Amino acid sequence: MEIKIGEAQAKVTTNISKEVEPRILFKANWKYINMSNEVAFKPAEDLKIGDQIKVTIVKISTASKRDAGKE
Repeated sequence: MEIKIGEAQAKVTTNISKEVEPRILFKANWKYINMSNEVAFKPAEDLKIGDQIKVTIVKISTASKRDAGKE
């Protein structure tokens, strides 16, 4: 079951062709630890400076207890 977690909107700050795989930085601050991960995607069309984009975060599965560090 997919659950929408949230979304973020931004303006494109550089031209990006559809042949390039841009990356989105997913960063979480938990207490005093910064955790981050990059996610790459292939745009279906060229993006130009000033284009508005929206990134939607959807939870697609639940971590097992072992994967979540709860052994």
